[in-house]
Amino acid sequence: MDCVLCGRVSDKEYCSLHRRALENMVQSYEYWRKATSIGWREYLGKIKENPNSGIWVVEVCTHLLSKSGE
Repeated sequence: MDCVLCGRVSDKEYCSLHRRALENMVQSYEYWRKATSIGWREYLGKIKENPNSGIWVVEVCTHLLSKSGE
């Protein structure tokens, strides 16, 4: 199986780089959710548009948003 985003060899949907980006986003979301009433999709949109977000994070956000119908 290859990473759906970059084609690197992976045993899961994402390679280790994209999986780590997702793990960091999930962890950060917990802080955002406790501080605000932001939902997951809104959070993904904000992270995706943030100029300080790295390319792997943006790619994961784009993929997750497209899977959920944006």
